[in-house]
Amino acid sequence: VSVSYEGETREHTISAYYEVSDKASLEAIRNNVDGWYKLTNNIDLEGGLVETLAHYSAGHNSASGFKGVFDGNGYTISNFYAGYNGAISANSSLFGWVGTTGVVKNVNLIGVEIRNRIAGGLATANYGTIENCFVEVTVVEYVPTATEPNNPIGGVVSKNYGKIENVITVVKIKEGLNTEYIGGIVGFHATGSSMTNCYTVAPVGLTETATPTATGAAME
Repeated sequence: VSVSYEGETREHTISAYYEVSDKASLEAIRNNVDGWYKLTNNIDLEGGLVETLAHYSAGHNSASGFKGVFDGNGYTISNFYAGYNGAISANSSLFGWVGTTGVVKNVNLIGVEIRNRIAGGLATANYGTIENCFVEVTVVEYVPTATEPNNPIGGVVSKNYGKIENVITVVKIKEGLNTEYIGGIVGFHATGSSMTNCYTVAPVGLTETATPTATGAAME
């Protein structure tokens, strides 16, 4: 937008938010992962499946994951589990991969269920920024494999390469499940990433305790 004042013209960039008000508009984010979005009310998904917004199997990664801004505006998305193409699948979390410029903030996720490997209550992998969020998640199905130190479960994200700030999680785990690779905030916390002012109420620590085998990764 060009603005002229007293003979001087300046260019200003104005970012418009798309409104998210129901399941359809939430899942439509998959069609434009670069957009700016704002939640306008609470959404109760009534225990159903919601499509992962930027799933690894759809070709998303640190460069092509969710790269926009999602502002929850203090509202809640509740009672769901994430999947891919209508089915339970590994790497399934609401946002999937959050890219390097992606921001997810000011949202509450309540009644989230994790039903497969390599998952988080909010995202599978975070390369961007997650801030000012509350996540209540229950791990209901989980069978670890030999690669699990690199592919764990986290209350917020499975694998963190970015920044997480001001986050609280409540993590519940179905009785009898292996908790070795489940972290209260993140599963895999990579070297160079950050986690500030985060708290969890869970039978596990902030991060899972296994030592990852991937180069450059470390646990807190």
